[in-house]
Amino acid sequence: MEEINKLVKVLKKQLYLYEVLSKLCKREEKAIIEGDLKKLEEVVEEEEKIFTQMKIWEKLRMNIVKIMKDKLSLPQNVTFSSLIVEMKEKNLPYFHVESLRKKIISKIAEINRINRRNISLLEYSIKIINEYFHRLTGTKSTPTYNLKGKAHIQEQTRKLLNKIS
Repeated sequence: MEEINKLVKVLKKQLYLYEVLSKLCKREEKAIIEGDLKKLEEVVEEEEKIFTQMKIWEKLRMNIVKIMKDKLSLPQNVTFSSLIVEMKEKNLPYFHVESLRKKIISKIAEINRINRRNISLLEYSIKIINEYFHRLTGTKSTPTYNLKGKAHIQEQTRKLLNKIS
């Protein structure tokens, strides 16, 4: 079945794109740690280009899988994993497809870990910036409740310009 060879080529390209994305996520992490906003912006732009390519290749993969399901007389709601099982049962060459699928899943998990770490770094950076801003401007937040019993944060502020003059 020629679709299997096409599917393997598409999966190889997808794996390559996930590897590139993983490297970009690591560069993004480094830019966050270094506080290099220009480098961070460049990395995000490169990631967007990769996402555009990924969409194209994913559509192609889905089209090939649809054709394979039709040829194997499988319902369209059959998962990709189930398709691989069907290929195995019908003695079709499934090994490369299964191997690439596992590598892609592993790479996606790695990207998720890096992204969670990047989110934590960004949240921490924002928290530090807010704390420095509050110290610099002399703001103090005090939670109070309004008449409806909802929490409301009142800020007692002293403007930075007042401190300077």
